[in-house]
Amino acid sequence: MDSLSENEFRSMLQQGQLSEIRQRIDLDRIDVGSNERLALNAQFLFKTGQIESSKAIYTLLANEQGNWNARLNLGHCEKALGNHQQAAIHYRALAEGEDASRRAIAYWSLANMKDRLLDQDDRLKLIEMLALNDLSPAARALANFTLGILEEESGDFGAAFRYLSEANDLIAMNRPWRGDAYQQLIHRLMQFAGEARHRAETNVVRPVFIVGMPRSGTTLVEQILAAHSEVEATDELLYLDQVSRSLEETVGGYAKRIKRLTTEEMRRWQQFYAESSALHCSDTKPVRIDKNPNNFLHVALIMALFPYAKIVNLVRPSLDNAMSVYSQFFPVGHEYSYTMEGITFYWQGYVTLMKHWQSIFGDSMINVSYAQLVSDSKSEIKRLLDFCELTHEPLCFEPNRSNRVVLTPSAAQVRKPIEASGLGKGMRYAEFMPNHVDAFKRIDQVVYEVLV
Repeated sequence: MDSLSENEFRSMLQQGQLSEIRQRIDLDRIDVGSNERLALNAQFLFKTGQIESSKAIYTLLANEQGNWNARLNLGHCEKALGNHQQAAIHYRALAEGEDASRRAIAYWSLANMKDRLLDQDDRLKLIEMLALNDLSPAARALANFTLGILEEESGDFGAAFRYLSEANDLIAMNRPWRGDAYQQLIHRLMQFAGEARHRAETNVVRPVFIVGMPRSGTTLVEQILAAHSEVEATDELLYLDQVSRSLEETVGGYAKRIKRLTTEEMRRWQQFYAESSALHCSDTKPVRIDKNPNNFLHVALIMALFPYAKIVNLVRPSLDNAMSVYSQFFPVGHEYSYTMEGITFYWQGYVTLMKHWQSIFGDSMINVSYAQLVSDSKSEIKRLLDFCELTHEPLCFEPNRSNRVVLTPSAAQVRKPIEASGLGKGMRYAEFMPNHVDAFKRIDQVVYEVLV
């Protein structure tokens, strides 16, 4: 036990290999070691939903003079726990520091609370920061993202779009997207036809997979379901990605191998998923949520391993969703999101594939319209609970009252009552991207004819 070097630990954290880490560390000694080791331990605890334990380590590290990263992560812990005022205090203190690049991170953290915590003085300071020549490209991007949110809150959508475009252009230069690889994967998966529902025995709890585009309402649906007494929520898990990568390396590749899984292979992957996802659970409940939007790529694999699983597909008006994605900084992944062309292309692949899965696995899927969910929440929540074979419990209809940990960028938003203010956001930006509006209209036509 505890045989991981710091470099191995860091690499495995980045790749989401949390179950492998758990096998090689001693949780009874996770608060022991050098400051670097303690920080890695705290990251592991955070990623597995053990936020109070992670917070304790970051508090210890933050008390040391100059441990800026620990203070930032302490803010993230408070945000995940729903202690938004305390999180804002940490971020605000860091925003007053001397290092401009670090201040940009702190300002973005405040803006990402989606709670109007910045004012005109902050706007002027951010503009001054952008005038500095020594600001790193990443920090410059975050400052632009923050200003974009500030301008949107003030109602100046032209200025907001200019700042957001600058931010996205900066990141796109350093994080190019492989659209060809995505297209090839969609094409191979579209060749999948027929049932993949093996009936191997398994003791895995009944999973619910929430899929869709990021920023489409998946966290809200997770919060609704997780408020139920029989449901355990986890995180945006990467374990199906790990299975797909392993299958991709075998003869035939991922898409073809799904239908050729042997009973022994299925049991092995079921066990891997069950043990890995259990790392994120504080209790054993009959229903377990996996809220990784990108699992729309793995619907056939899900149906092969878990024929009794429920798949909830969130669909938000594509232009609204596009602007929400374009306004968001993702620390890892989602490289398509930094150009409007990339977002359009990704949306088209997502819709095409979901239509295909619908034709094969439609009885195991429900398509939830975000617009309908926030406009007529009571009816939609009832429909969702019925699909998931769950009783109607009162807290599910007031998910903002839940005190569960939320790790996604929507953590602050889902603590508020369900409301429809985000509808129509995209049209406020339509005049600044006329070349893309028609493409999103065509996408919506397909979505609402076929999926919703």
